[in-house]
Amino acid sequence: MNGTHFKIAYHYYKKWKLRALNETKEEKRIKAMQKAFFWGEVLTGFAFIKAMEEFAKNNPEAKKAIIKAKLAISKKLKDYSLSILKDMGFI
Repeated sequence: MNGTHFKIAYHYYKKWKLRALNETKEEKRIKAMQKAFFWGEVLTGFAFIKAMEEFAKNNPEAKKAIIKAKLAISKKLKDYSLSILKDMGFI
């Protein structure tokens, strides 16, 4: 995991947070807040994985936890992508 993951997640967290704060229509504000929370959660997951990778290099149980965390984030990103495609009418 490298810094690019953090930069992307933070960029989208900040983008959706600002949009939620500035949106005047309640429905759009709620959607933007949901997206901001999603990216905040992904950002937290990346930070957890990075910390685990740094502090538990020789621990086989920690390596299993890291893999599970990466899988969970991958699933969240896949589900998010599918929801975007559905919102756009592609599925």
